[in-house]
Amino acid sequence: MGMFYNGDMIDLGDKTPADMSWDEFVAAIGDNKIAFMTGENAWTTTLVFSSLVAVEEGGADLLRSHTLDKIYDFSEPAIVNAVAKLQKLLQNNSSSNTVGAVYADAANAFMSKNAAVIANGSWMVGDFAEDGGKWSNGFDGSTVRGSVLPGNVALANTDGFGWWIPANASDAEKELGLAFIAFMNTPAELEAYMLAEGGVAPNLEVSEEYKAASQESPLMYEYVNAVNADTIIAPSFGDCVPSSIGDQEFGKLLPQLIDGTYTPEAFCAELSAAAEETRLN
Repeated sequence: MGMFYNGDMIDLGDKTPADMSWDEFVAAIGDNKIAFMTGENAWTTTLVFSSLVAVEEGGADLLRSHTLDKIYDFSEPAIVNAVAKLQKLLQNNSSSNTVGAVYADAANAFMSKNAAVIANGSWMVGDFAEDGGKWSNGFDGSTVRGSVLPGNVALANTDGFGWWIPANASDAEKELGLAFIAFMNTPAELEAYMLAEGGVAPNLEVSEEYKAASQESPLMYEYVNAVNADTIIAPSFGDCVPSSIGDQEFGKLLPQLIDGTYTPEAFCAELSAAAEETRLN
C-alpha cells in the first residue's frame, strides 16, 4: 500500500514522493491538504502513521517483528517520534473534515479536490478510471498519480495470508482448502490478481502477456512499479497491535492529539493503557 496524489494540484517536478522525506513532501505540496480520518479504523491516517514509524531508527524492524506478537507498550522512541510528526501533519496539513471522518469522507475529500493526497491501496485505482458519481468540484481521475509513501515506504504484511482454513474443518475440507490456496497462488492466478487489484510478487517471473496487460492502466502500473530495490517494506501499524487498538482506540484518541489535549507521550501512554487492558481481559 502506498498513496495517490492529484497531479493537477501538486507539481513535484522530476521527483516522486519516494525521493522525499515527509518534511520535504509537505513543503512541496504547500497549502494542499491530506485526506486524513479519525472515524472507523482511521485507515488513511494509520497508513501515513505507519510510514512515519517505518522511517524512524528501528521503526521498520519494530513493525516487522510484531505481526504475530502484538505491540502493547507504545513508549518506543520510534512510535513516540512518529506520533509527534503525525500530530503536526494532522494540525497543519489535514483536510477540513478529518475529525470524525470515515473512509467515505476521506475518499470524498480527495475526489472533490478538498485534499490533494490520500494514502490507500491499489484497489482505489478503479475509482479514478471514470466518474461513477464520486467526483466533484472539477476532480479528474486522469490527473491522479500513484506512489509509495514519502521516505520510500510501502506497506505490506508479508506474514499475512489472503486465505485461511478453519481449525475445525474436516480432513476432506482441509484438503480442498489447501488445493484452493495452491490454485490461487499459481502464476496465472497471481498475475490475474495483480492486474485486477495491484500489488507485486517479487519472486514471480511474470509472463510477457502480463507485462503487456499491466501497462493498459497507466496509474496502476505507476503505483505498483513505484516499489524499487531501496523501498522500505513494513506492515501497517494496524497489523502490529491488538485489534481493539487498531480498529477503535487509535482513531478515538486522535481528536485529542489534534487539539493538543494529548502530547505525543501522553497519547502513547493512553494507547499502552488501553492495550494492557485488552491483554488483561
